[in-house]
Amino acid sequence: MLWIIKDKQFKSLLTGGGKSFLIKGGGSVLGIIVLSILTNELGSIQSGYYFTVFSLFTVGLTIGTMGLTNTVLKLVSVNYSKSDYSVANKAVYKSIILSSILCTSLSISIFIGSSLISIVIFEDIVYQNILILFSIALPFWAVSQIIGYAIQGLNRVSLSFALTGPALNLILLLLFFYDNPKSAEMASSYFIISNVIVCCLSIYYWAKLRKVGGQGRVSYKKIISSSMPIAISKVFFQISNNAAILYLAFWFTPSDVAFFAVCTRVAGIIGLVIDAMNRFISPQIAVMFAKGKVEELESLVSKTISILILITLPIFIITLIIPNYILSIFGNDFEGAAAVLIVVILGQVLNSFFGPVANILVMTGNEKYYRNANMISSTLAILIGILLVSNLGSIGAAIMYSSTLFITNYYCWYCVREKVGLKFSLMKF
Repeated sequence: MLWIIKDKQFKSLLTGGGKSFLIKGGGSVLGIIVLSILTNELGSIQSGYYFTVFSLFTVGLTIGTMGLTNTVLKLVSVNYSKSDYSVANKAVYKSIILSSILCTSLSISIFIGSSLISIVIFEDIVYQNILILFSIALPFWAVSQIIGYAIQGLNRVSLSFALTGPALNLILLLLFFYDNPKSAEMASSYFIISNVIVCCLSIYYWAKLRKVGGQGRVSYKKIISSSMPIAISKVFFQISNNAAILYLAFWFTPSDVAFFAVCTRVAGIIGLVIDAMNRFISPQIAVMFAKGKVEELESLVSKTISILILITLPIFIITLIIPNYILSIFGNDFEGAAAVLIVVILGQVLNSFFGPVANILVMTGNEKYYRNANMISSTLAILIGILLVSNLGSIGAAIMYSSTLFITNYYCWYCVREKVGLKFSLMKF
């Protein structure tokens, strides 16, 4: 096994990816603490209100950023490697403008229609003020995400991860310690404050780290054409990913929403591990493919999958053994959701077996296949989800969640092999 440590790619993945994982892991721990305080203080009903609106605005964030995060990451990575800083800087600046306009328009629309949405869709006026508060946070949330990905393109991966996740949870945690949230509205107010602070930090670090030079230009048309396939695919993915919560909110109670939301966030720890590793190698994927280093890229992907499997399988085994104990952290009400937790974590483990297939499609200019994968899986999940959730409740939502992940990844894996032409093994040991 000593050759693994000596292997340059493995060493890079274990050090750089490991560092990213530690930051993501730290963010996950903060997220779990925030989640635990939220559920224990608010109870399952108020938590359900908060999680429903949060899920709705996760879709709104995806629409508001319109795939610009990945476009910015790719343009900054490639152009900074060629010292053409002008193209990258202008891409970031124009992406922020586009996203700000779109997010502000969405926020105003939701602000005006909050009463109608609450009564017609959710049949509960309690949602109105929560919707209004989240609409204020949306533009700040979007800008911090775009800049966070731009900073990753500068190979400042750790800082990027900190700004796009852990920083938000840390500020929320500090606010919770200052004054525990008494309602979903109060928690939503804290969400606004946290996003404003993180947005300001992101702007500061981008201004500090970016370089100046080069005469290149990038048009709005090019940015939009590059981001639209990603935007469409991400919107479909987020709709299907959050449709389960919206179905539960429509057919069942806020408590059922809270049970499922807690389970997906616990399972999201594995998702963050996968995201940390995949985002760490994304700039390398773009550069290697652009330079025609196919064999080196295939080797990198295989080794990444190996590491992901070795990390995620033990987490799944622990969950199988003590699911009720894990859920008891969030309050006694949540212990009955053990089966839901196991199903959603299984979906994330299967996700790790496919590795960075979606990132490969995006970073190699094959965004349309990623879009198609999400459109197909999302359509199937939304249609099947109606039957699953309406009849099986939270378990049906869990099956819908995991099946969407599997279908998306399988299609992406097929396209990477057949369309991009990359061949890589499951394990590289």
